[in-house]
Amino acid sequence: MSDIYKKIEELSLKIPKHTSSIGRYNMMTVFGENYLYTSGTGCAKDGKPLVVGHLGKDVSLEEGKKATRQCALNILANAQECIGDLNRISKIIKMTVFIASAGEFHEQSAVADGASELFSALLGAENQGVRSAIGVSALPNGQSAEIEVLFELQKTGKKESEC
Repeated sequence: MSDIYKKIEELSLKIPKHTSSIGRYNMMTVFGENYLYTSGTGCAKDGKPLVVGHLGKDVSLEEGKKATRQCALNILANAQECIGDLNRISKIIKMTVFIASAGEFHEQSAVADGASELFSALLGAENQGVRSAIGVSALPNGQSAEIEVLFELQKTGKKESEC
């Protein structure tokens, strides 16, 4: 398995500071010996939503992809805070992408590609898992995208829980 931190550097990316929940819930939970499940994680950057609005109305496809890519980076930041080392991530089992969409917008899958392309570059195409892209009427703080992921982790032999 290759080093995810090296790939992040090669792509000229930076893992942001981990985000906090905006309600009464845990950001992530580790269950079984080797699964990490994230709560919905938005596209905030530096504490503010990076992209606000509805795809097909006031947000372009490219802005939407930028939003889902930021969601993915935020998920990695939170995962790093939770499990300590992103190299423990073996693969994505399932990713669900929620996209704030105008009624006539039907390109949710293309918007979700922003996150899928990033995860594929970091984990390898064979480890990107299955995905759903769902149009919704609204997301917290007006954000254009929110993502939740179920990761498979390398086993460590120690019991972990909520993060």
